Amino acid sequence: MCCRSAAAGHVPDGRYFLGELVICAAVVAYEARTQEKTLESHWAHMTVHGVLHCLVSTTSVGLRPQKMAAKEIQILDRLGFSDPYR
Repeated sequence: MCCRSAAAGHVPDGRYFLGELVICAAVVAYEARTQEKTLESHWAHMTVHGVLHCLVSTTSVGLRPQKMAAKEIQILDRLGFSDPYR
């Protein structure tokens, strides 16, 4: 996976950003193929995963890997996607 969250903060016009999420399309496509997942489901997983990283980094309270995975599964299920870890 190629994603990252940058530092949160205010910008000069007063808006507040949680972070920056960068996802490499070529890596997502490769991983989807090699993990035998649909491209759409892997994009959904990488997006949810990255957003959770942004949210967690702004609270200064980290999620343990098991809790992060459980949260991802819950969100993806609500969006109509299966467990990405199966």
